[in-house]
Amino acid sequence: ETRIKKRTVGVPEGRDDLFNSSEVFLQEVSGSSEGDKITPIRCVNKFKKKDSEILVIQRLEIFPRYDGNNPETLNLEKPSVIYKYKGVLRREPLQASVEK
Repeated sequence: ETRIKKRTVGVPEGRDDLFNSSEVFLQEVSGSSEGDKITPIRCVNKFKKKDSEILVIQRLEIFPRYDGNNPETLNLEKPSVIYKYKGVLRREPLQASVEK
């Protein structure tokens, strides 16, 4: 199960070509003999419009797994792993369909 805990979006003042979003969510695996295990994840996206494309930078922070029966062990100070991705979003031109 995935639960979103916090979501923010923003546009820097005076910039109509930038857009940012951030989410903190929890992925829960239940049914283990040790109890529920919950992995907190933060996903930060930065978008920049450039001509007809949108440049994307994504940072995915995976935090230490904690025991679902002991929520005070949740720590979002230091991620265990950080993944960084870059991409480009392009709009493909629509092609008219030809019916026979």
